[in-house]
Amino acid sequence: MKVRHLCSSGWFWEGGTLEKPTVKQSVLLGLGLVALMVSGYLVFRSDPSQPRLPGEVDFVCVKSGERFVLDRKAPECKVIPARNPKTSERTLIPCSLKDGKWIVIDHYRSAVTNLAGENRYVDPETLEIRNVPSDQ
Repeated sequence: MKVRHLCSSGWFWEGGTLEKPTVKQSVLLGLGLVALMVSGYLVFRSDPSQPRLPGEVDFVCVKSGERFVLDRKAPECKVIPARNPKTSERTLIPCSLKDGKWIVIDHYRSAVTNLAGENRYVDPETLEIRNVPSDQ
């Protein structure tokens, strides 16, 4: 009984006779690998334990202290600091409510540092939003 083995130069029969895979075999192998990768991706995406990103993001303007809620897919959210819809200045930093206090997300600490000249409402050490105007 002859057994096929895979080697770097192609297929060969036990006994040393080389035989290259046919185009059909190569295509079927490629399609099988693609199908395996697609099915793995679909299983991963359908896993309910995976975190889902919210559709909207909270932002604070470091210059005015105002909070804004922007759609995650909005063009303004592509670059941080984001553009303030009222002033068109790039002074918006993502924030979240934690223990009853609004804070800038720690990942954006360097953005707060870069806006030090315009920052009036975010504590650069704790990232807590302070002295929020009363109309907020």
